[in-house]
Amino acid sequence: MRQLDEDVLEETLAQFMQDRIENGALALEDLPVRLVRYGLMRRDDFLAEMQERMNHAREADESLAAQRAP
Repeated sequence: MRQLDEDVLEETLAQFMQDRIENGALALEDLPVRLVRYGLMRRDDFLAEMQERMNHAREADESLAAQRAP
């Protein structure tokens, strides 16, 4: 993967994790365990899990927005 792609990927994942912390979906006390778990995962497994989590979060956001729409 090119460096630019890696940088974008890192920024995207970091923003996703930051958003989850800020909206309460990821508790700060869970962070150490997740860091270790994610750090020990194979890269492809980690990326697949993050993609799944991001898709789930997007679907939840869309569902909530649809419920609020008039």
